[in-house]
Amino acid sequence: MGDSILDQIYPKDPQTGKYLIHAAVNNYREIFNDMDPAPYKHKDLNTLFRSFLESCSADIPLKSGIKLIFDVQAEKQDKKTEEKIKAGLNNFFLFLIYNTKKERAKTLKRVALFTLISLISLSLGFYLRTLSGNDWVYITVTESFYIGGWVFFWEALAMLTFRNRDERIRQKQYQRLVDAEVSFRYAG
Repeated sequence: MGDSILDQIYPKDPQTGKYLIHAAVNNYREIFNDMDPAPYKHKDLNTLFRSFLESCSADIPLKSGIKLIFDVQAEKQDKKTEEKIKAGLNNFFLFLIYNTKKERAKTLKRVALFTLISLISLSLGFYLRTLSGNDWVYITVTESFYIGGWVFFWEALAMLTFRNRDERIRQKQYQRLVDAEVSFRYAG
């Protein structure tokens, strides 16, 4: 049932089997951020359009390909501008992939640091337990090392499994947008 609903929202190209994402725009400028003075090849995407593409990409399973179709209402076809827009889309999502890779590297460094802190804290807790002492300060310090060690261990594990997974999925979605075929259709 899930595929039939998905197929209704995003029809498939009968020749390639890729899901089609239709975006209606009045003119080429609506695709990119109007406030960005850079040429199309280096412009930021329009925030709403970016959210739309990310949402559509998240809806479609990663194993499936996509094709972007721009339905342009109030513009005449200009092949040079179309190529600039395609290059701009690629550059934008390649930049996001680069940033996502940097974030994943930071996450892995934090995982290593938190794991090291956890091991040190747990080791100190185990060591202090071998010493004799029954006053409340000794017990509090020993338990603090245990609790701190397990908290850092849990945080490292959560970062490695959940956050790293989300970043990896986002990176694959951006790569799929880079690889997407882009075409333009014009009204009239």
